[in-house]
Amino acid sequence: MALRMPHGLRLLALFGAGPALIVTAAALTLIVWKGGWDRALQSQQLTLLGWALLANWLLLGVVVVALASVRLKGQAPGGAGFEIDGGGE
Repeated sequence: MALRMPHGLRLLALFGAGPALIVTAAALTLIVWKGGWDRALQSQQLTLLGWALLANWLLLGVVVVALASVRLKGQAPGGAGFEIDGGGE
């Protein structure tokens, strides 16, 4: 069963996901960089954080691909308009 969302809500979700994933990646990188590690658990903790960071970048790639396939149309109050088609047909 597919979740059907209005186009505007779907687009808002995509634009919101990008910054959230970038902040998460920055936080994970900061934890790895500044973390005070217990010597006994250091390798295990860094491995888990590394996998979480890779998963985060994979999800960010999915968002970028989804945004690249979105078709955007807009019109300014003065009558000027724009259209962005990432479909590549």
